[in-house]
Parts: sequence; structure tokens; C-alpha cells
Amino acid sequence: MFKMTMRIETALIDTKIATPCLVLDRKQIKKNYKNFCHKMDDIDIFYAVKANPHPDVLSLLVAEGACFDCASFHEITLVLEAGGNPSNICFGSTLKKATDIADAFRVGVRHFTFDAKEELQKIADHAPGSSVCCRILANDFGTGAQWPLSRKFGCDENMAVDLMEEAGKMGLIPSGISFHVGSQQTEPTAWQAPLAQTSRIFQQLANLGIVLDTI
Repeated sequence: MFKMTMRIETALIDTKIATPCLVLDRKQIKKNYKNFCHKMDDIDIFYAVKANPHPDVLSLLVAEGACFDCASFHEITLVLEAGGNPSNICFGSTLKKATDIADAFRVGVRHFTFDAKEELQKIADHAPGSSVCCRILANDFGTGAQWPLSRKFGCDENMAVDLMEEAGKMGLIPSGISFHVGSQQTEPTAWQAPLAQTSRIFQQLANLGIVLDTI
């Protein structure tokens, strides 16, 4: 349950909209995004399109200069149709068809996520020279999440270091580490362990001359 804002409540007075219905408060979405950006000053924020791919949401975020994390080529298409710049899109799924990688590369996407050598090879073959993020396992038991997805994808810490080093040898640009602590995560401390892992990986790769800049 939630309490409607006065603006939404006023807008719905004397309307005959069939229920259930979805009401989008563009002003509140913009406010939420700006507040998040303020808290994360000087950091590019990637909005997960799967959270809400409605064209009004995407076009509003495009206008605000947001970047986008897409789980499919269809989501990439939605962002582009909303006016998004392909250079601001990350193809964040770690399991992708070679044709989808090629299509994403064709429309200008240059950021991809992976968690296995086979996936890394597909990116090198179909999106040469792109930057890549490696996804690590996190929150093994899904603690605090209403929908645990922690072990669905991801590799361990040592494997991540090896794969990122391999990415450079394949002509790709190692750029960062990603993880998922579970959807609708209610426990703030769930991020502590994977962030600590990420910090160690950053340091190990820095020692090898590979500097990452993305989480």
C-alpha cells in the first residue's frame, strides 16, 4: 500500500479510469532522480530499465541526462526510441545471444557485462573494443531481499580478476565490477560484503596496471 500524493489524488477526482490502473507521477520521478544524483555527486547513474520501461519514464530520464542499464536488446531499443544516446547504455545482462550483442554494437552500444569466459569471448567477437564489467556473486542466501537473484549470475572474486585481465588481452576495455544483492532489498548492510569484494578486485587489478572506474 502507499499514500497518493495530493497532485495524483487531485488529478483522479471525477475521472472514470478503469481499475486497476497505473499512475505515473513524472514530477516525483524527476525529483527522486535528482535527489539520488545529488547524493551520488559526480557519479553517472545507470537506471535499470526493467524496473519500469514506460516511455514516459524513459524520456524523462533521457532529458535529465541519465544512463541506462538494459537487460535485453528490446530494452535498448526502448531507450533509443525515447531519445537515449547509445553511449549511455550498458547491456547489463550476463547471458546474451551473439546476435543481440552484435545488434547492440551496431546501434552504438559499447558497454557490456559478463560473468564467464564464454560470454567474454562473444563480446570480443561481436563488439570488439568495447568496455566490459564483470559480475560477481553476492549475498549467497538472498538475505533481506523479497526476490533473491544473488546466485543467478556471477563469478567468484579470483575468477573476476582473471577474466578482467583476459578481457584486456582480447582487445576489450576492463571497466568495472557489478553485483546483485536481490530485488526489493530491505537490508542496507547487504551491500557491504560485495562492495568490500569489489574494492579488493579493484586493488588487485590496479596492481596489474588495470584501472577500473565502474560499479
